[in-house]
Amino acid sequence: LGSVLYFGPLLRVSSVEAVGLQNLKDSDILKVASLEGRSILAINTNEVKGQIEGLPWVKEATVKRSFPHSVVIMVVEREPIALWKVGGTMSLVDQEGVILGPTSGARDLPVIIQQLDGKVLKPGDKVSADAVNLAIRLRETLPNIMGLKAKGFEYLTYGGLVVETDQGWRARFGDSENFDAKLAIRKAILPKAQATCLKGSHTDL
Repeated sequence: LGSVLYFGPLLRVSSVEAVGLQNLKDSDILKVASLEGRSILAINTNEVKGQIEGLPWVKEATVKRSFPHSVVIMVVEREPIALWKVGGTMSLVDQEGVILGPTSGARDLPVIIQQLDGKVLKPGDKVSADAVNLAIRLRETLPNIMGLKAKGFEYLTYGGLVVETDQGWRARFGDSENFDAKLAIRKAILPKAQATCLKGSHTDL
């Protein structure tokens, strides 16, 4: 009886439902999972979960059997928060630094980080999550603390993040370590530079 149930048609997967998709298509998930026609008893849900979470857009997946012949796959997608540019290629990137893929004209994210070194990236590659989150933080903090707006960001693997403001000065923050101290130093330098007629267009913090 066990063999009949295991190998027979009664417990074969005939329906797979993917929920929680916004940027991905059902076919993207179903192709990777490849569950239809398999015995529902033979499915290793952890293995399928790992395969689905290997997709760049997928942050987390849950795979549940629904006897006798259905499987439900619940997906939490990654959220793009910035654009990462290498050469002429612009890519969406999430908070963890995962490259999600090329952007389209419909995407309008305020933070663009231009990497000045390195190769063109493909979906699934990782960049500096610290640089991504530092850029977001600077964009939100500079108007309130210094009355300035972040105009653009540049990144070097050996030098970290540089911010350029709408008033023309540039500051290399590098990474997010000692962020408040770096910001206080730059804020203190600005009036001193103006008082001595120094432009101080670039500061390495």
